[in-house]
Amino acid sequence: MASSDSVWRPATSAQELNQADAHVWLIRLDPSAQRLAALTPLLSADERRRAEAFQFAHLRQKYIAAHGALREVLACYTGQSPADIHFWQNAHGKPHLSNSQLQFNVSHSGDLALCAVADGRALGVDIEVIRPMDDLDAVAERFFSTQERAVLRTLDGDTKRHAFFACWTRKEAYIKAIGLGLAQRLDAFDVTLAPGEPARLLQVAGDSDASTRWAMFDLPVPDGYCGALIVETQQAHALRISYFAAP
Repeated sequence: MASSDSVWRPATSAQELNQADAHVWLIRLDPSAQRLAALTPLLSADERRRAEAFQFAHLRQKYIAAHGALREVLACYTGQSPADIHFWQNAHGKPHLSNSQLQFNVSHSGDLALCAVADGRALGVDIEVIRPMDDLDAVAERFFSTQERAVLRTLDGDTKRHAFFACWTRKEAYIKAIGLGLAQRLDAFDVTLAPGEPARLLQVAGDSDASTRWAMFDLPVPDGYCGALIVETQQAHALRISYFAAP
């Protein structure tokens, strides 16, 4: 879904967030040298070690940009200094904030990252560069559900590629939201993917009311990307989604 940059508005230093809100932040991973120098000190000692472990400078810079900006975003809600924010991970590696009910999720691809934030409400986000894939059909056969594969087989060309990435980002957003990682099989649930069909979680094996507990949305990411958000709520009509651009 394409959109002009005007959708992503600058944010104030402090953000007000209530339980009817979900905020999505767009983070650019190609920072200037000055910006990179400002973000690096915000990282924890472990994050700095991880950054230094990257063999290639551009990957190191993307890591610093993503993790430093994430700390700045979360600081807007917690009132803490970005460098003072602490994380813990669940058994499947999903990060959480220490001593806070604030929920967040991050995804990055290419030169962009997304961070989604909610107050005490589970959510997941995913962004992908839309790119040619010689193995698109093979990947779909391996990871998509029977129903999703059937829809994909009716499409071709660019339409098929866009449907593939719509499906992929929607599925990734869901498994990130539930925090089970690879323990959740991608083919054990269905999402919409047909062209023009709104983003939606259709069904989850073994969870009969999942489709009524989760609201799914396509995101207005820049051209060449595909993005999806899913939020746990039984009142999707009342959910307010706001879009912000990180500094």
